[in-house]
Amino acid sequence: MPTAALRICTYPGCINLVRSGRCAVHRQKPDRLFPHDPVSTRLYNSARWKQIRKEHLAKEPFCRECRKHGRQVLGN
Repeated sequence: MPTAALRICTYPGCINLVRSGRCAVHRQKPDRLFPHDPVSTRLYNSARWKQIRKEHLAKEPFCRECRKHGRQVLGN
């Protein structure tokens, strides 16, 4: 059974040969820090949360953690 020729990895600048898509080095890794939890997603996309966040950032625009280290970084 014939096989297709190997192709270059689709990651920009990578020259590794693969059967399709990306090589093992550039395959998308699972997001272990922030798994996609439907309950959290629903919370953070709610109008109530967005309003609370907006009010809090108006009162306290700088990041608390950064401030502890002597930096002033605006909250996102």
